Amino acid sequence: MSTRIAAALVTAAILSVTFGLFLIFFSPGGKQTPEAENGFLDLTAWRFAEDGVVPLNGEWEFYPDKLLAHEHFASSSANEGGIAPVSIEVPGSWSDRMQALGMATYRLQVKVRDPVSVYGLKTSSIQMSNRIIVNGRVVGNSGSPGDKRNYEAMNRPYAAYFTLMPGWNEIIVQVANHEFPAGSGINESIYLGYAAQISKLRDRALTHDWISVTAFL
Repeated sequence: MSTRIAAALVTAAILSVTFGLFLIFFSPGGKQTPEAENGFLDLTAWRFAEDGVVPLNGEWEFYPDKLLAHEHFASSSANEGGIAPVSIEVPGSWSDRMQALGMATYRLQVKVRDPVSVYGLKTSSIQMSNRIIVNGRVVGNSGSPGDKRNYEAMNRPYAAYFTLMPGWNEIIVQVANHEFPAGSGINESIYLGYAAQISKLRDRALTHDWISVTAFL
């Protein structure tokens, strides 16, 4: 019995250290990061080279029960078509905006001043499937969001890379969940940064996963 208790304590200590390193790795460096307000996030004062990646946290536009794409917002009559948004806090569950099971669209407009560099996004947990569209182009997905007949669940973190225009850029996240009532939506932060920074963040996340698996073994 004492051997089992010792093994459990050692495992708990390893996991504590592992997840402590995880928090350090994903910390934006201790600097106060800007947050989105009413679906807009101005990052023109954020120096990615010096300040690092930034979590896209704050108030996003939210469209319950709809999977919308860039063309739905490009029309000047979008609001007349019945797609006026509500606001939602990211990260977090959408359960206070709609039922846990269903589909929805998140939209954020991000302003940058450096269009030369290739940018990237790093996701963590978006339940239970998602598709990310940047300026009208699909840049990444996990599973296939849709209605119950056209839906594939897969909550897998990934990195996506793209270029941005000077000024305002549109980020759309389509999300669907038809089977996991315990949580829905963008549950953990999405990070934006230069491509090399996002690649490093992805590698750190993979390292964390391997360490976790090793610790459990």
